[in-house]
Amino acid sequence: MKLKLILKYKKKRRNFPKLVVNFLRDWFHNNIHYPYPSDNLKNIFSDCTGLTKKQITNFFITERKRNKNYKLYKLYHYPSHNIKIHFRLK
Repeated sequence: MKLKLILKYKKKRRNFPKLVVNFLRDWFHNNIHYPYPSDNLKNIFSDCTGLTKKQITNFFITERKRNKNYKLYKLYHYPSHNIKIHFRLK
C-alpha cells in the first residue's frame, strides 16, 4: 500500500525552458567544430540560464550524441577516429 502511494507522488521530469535550450543549441551549432565549452564558459552559461553546471554539462553530452551534423563533421574531419581496422600479426 505504501509503495503505491510513493509511486503515485513521484515527481515528473521537467524539460528546460525553450529559451534556454535555444540559447545552448545556438552556441553548440556555432561551435560545431569543437562543441566542448570550457569551465569558465559553463559558469557563464549557468549564470545566464539558471541551470547548474552539471545540467549544462549533461546537456552538451546529450546534444553531441543526438546531433547528426556533429557526427557528420566528426566523420569527415577526423576519419581516422571512425575507422576500425582489425588484423592479426603472423
